[in-house]
Amino acid sequence: MTKPAPTSGAVAWQRLGRVTGVAGLAAIVLIFGVLVGTRPEPPFAATAAEFLTHYRSSDTVAAPFRSFVFTVGLVTFVWFVVALTTLRRRAEGVAVGSRNGLRCALRGPSPVRERGRCHAPRR
Repeated sequence: MTKPAPTSGAVAWQRLGRVTGVAGLAAIVLIFGVLVGTRPEPPFAATAAEFLTHYRSSDTVAAPFRSFVFTVGLVTFVWFVVALTTLRRRAEGVAVGSRNGLRCALRGPSPVRERGRCHAPRR
Protein backbone atom coordinates (compact mmCIF):
# COMPACT_ATOMS: atom_id res chain seq x y z
CA MET A 1 0.00 0.00 0.00
CA THR A 2 1.32 3.40 -0.90
CA LYS A 3 1.30 6.39 1.36
CA PRO A 4 -0.26 9.62 0.06
CA ALA A 5 2.24 12.36 -0.64
CA PRO A 6 2.44 14.96 2.12
CA THR A 7 0.84 18.24 1.23
CA SER A 8 3.33 21.04 0.91
CA GLY A 9 2.76 24.29 2.74
CA ALA A 10 2.21 26.32 -0.43
CA VAL A 11 -0.44 23.91 -1.68
CA ALA A 12 -2.21 23.99 1.68
CA TRP A 13 -2.31 27.81 1.68
CA GLN A 14 -3.58 27.82 -1.90
CA ARG A 15 -6.29 25.35 -0.94
CA LEU A 16 -7.25 27.50 2.05
CA GLY A 17 -7.58 30.47 -0.29
CA ARG A 18 -9.95 28.58 -2.55
CA VAL A 19 -12.03 27.25 0.32
CA THR A 20 -12.22 30.76 1.79
CA GLY A 21 -13.59 32.15 -1.46
CA VAL A 22 -16.15 29.37 -1.73
CA ALA A 23 -17.16 29.87 1.91
CA GLY A 24 -17.68 33.60 1.32
CA LEU A 25 -19.87 33.01 -1.71
CA ALA A 26 -21.79 30.26 0.08
CA ALA A 27 -22.39 32.54 3.07
CA ILE A 28 -23.84 35.25 0.83
CA VAL A 29 -26.09 32.77 -0.98
CA LEU A 30 -27.28 31.10 2.24
CA ILE A 31 -27.91 34.30 4.20
CA PHE A 32 -29.64 36.26 1.43
CA GLY A 33 -31.28 33.20 -0.12
CA VAL A 34 -33.40 32.86 3.00
CA LEU A 35 -35.04 36.19 2.22
CA VAL A 36 -36.42 34.94 -1.09
CA GLY A 37 -39.95 33.72 -0.72
CA THR A 38 -40.62 35.18 2.70
CA ARG A 39 -43.99 36.72 3.20
CA PRO A 40 -44.16 40.48 2.74
CA GLU A 41 -44.27 42.78 5.71
CA PRO A 42 -47.26 45.03 6.29
CA PRO A 43 -47.11 48.40 4.52
CA PHE A 44 -45.55 51.38 6.26
CA ALA A 45 -48.95 52.93 6.91
CA ALA A 46 -50.32 49.77 8.57
CA THR A 47 -51.78 49.92 12.05
CA ALA A 48 -50.01 48.63 15.11
CA ALA A 49 -52.46 45.73 15.31
CA GLU A 50 -51.50 44.63 11.78
CA PHE A 51 -47.81 44.69 12.68
CA LEU A 52 -48.44 42.69 15.83
CA THR A 53 -50.51 40.16 13.91
CA HIS A 54 -47.75 39.81 11.32
CA TYR A 55 -44.92 39.25 13.81
CA ARG A 56 -46.93 37.15 16.31
CA SER A 57 -48.46 34.88 13.68
CA SER A 58 -47.40 31.27 13.62
CA ASP A 59 -44.50 30.30 11.45
CA THR A 60 -44.96 29.61 7.78
CA VAL A 61 -44.42 26.13 6.43
CA ALA A 62 -40.77 26.72 5.50
CA ALA A 63 -39.80 28.77 8.58
CA PRO A 64 -37.88 26.00 10.39
CA PHE A 65 -35.95 25.18 7.21
CA ARG A 66 -35.19 28.86 6.60
CA SER A 67 -34.00 29.24 10.17
CA PHE A 68 -31.67 26.26 9.73
CA VAL A 69 -30.30 27.59 6.42
CA PHE A 70 -29.76 31.04 7.95
CA THR A 71 -27.85 29.50 10.88
CA VAL A 72 -25.66 27.50 8.50
CA GLY A 73 -25.08 30.71 6.54
CA LEU A 74 -23.96 32.56 9.67
CA VAL A 75 -21.58 29.74 10.66
CA THR A 76 -20.19 29.76 7.11
CA PHE A 77 -19.73 33.53 7.32
CA VAL A 78 -17.76 33.20 10.57
CA TRP A 79 -15.61 30.52 8.92
CA PHE A 80 -15.02 32.87 5.97
CA VAL A 81 -14.01 35.78 8.21
CA VAL A 82 -11.58 33.69 10.27
CA ALA A 83 -10.00 32.13 7.18
CA LEU A 84 -9.73 35.50 5.45
CA THR A 85 -8.06 36.96 8.54
CA THR A 86 -5.60 34.07 8.60
CA LEU A 87 -4.76 34.56 4.91
CA ARG A 88 -4.35 38.32 5.35
CA ARG A 89 -2.06 37.86 8.34
CA ARG A 90 0.10 35.48 6.33
CA ALA A 91 0.21 37.86 3.35
CA GLU A 92 1.26 40.74 5.62
CA GLY A 93 4.03 38.69 7.19
CA VAL A 94 2.55 38.38 10.66
CA ALA A 95 2.95 35.04 12.39
CA VAL A 96 -0.26 33.08 12.15
CA GLY A 97 -1.45 31.29 15.27
CA SER A 98 1.04 32.83 17.65
CA ARG A 99 0.49 33.72 21.28
CA ASN A 100 1.12 37.27 20.20
CA GLY A 101 -2.00 37.20 18.03
CA LEU A 102 -4.03 35.84 20.92
CA ARG A 103 -2.72 38.62 23.13
CA CYS A 104 -3.80 41.21 20.54
CA ALA A 105 -7.24 39.67 20.30
CA LEU A 106 -7.75 39.73 24.06
CA ARG A 107 -6.16 43.08 24.88
CA GLY A 108 -6.19 45.04 21.67
CA PRO A 109 -3.12 46.37 19.91
CA SER A 110 -0.52 48.12 21.98
CA PRO A 111 0.82 51.54 21.03
CA VAL A 112 4.14 49.96 20.04
CA ARG A 113 3.85 48.37 16.60
CA GLU A 114 6.74 46.92 14.73
CA ARG A 115 6.49 45.43 11.22
CA GLY A 116 2.75 44.90 11.62
CA ARG A 117 3.15 43.01 14.87
CA CYS A 118 1.18 43.65 17.99
CA HIS A 119 3.21 43.22 21.13
CA ALA A 120 3.58 44.54 24.62
CA PRO A 121 5.89 47.50 25.05
CA ARG A 122 9.35 46.69 26.37
CA ARG A 123 10.32 48.06 29.73
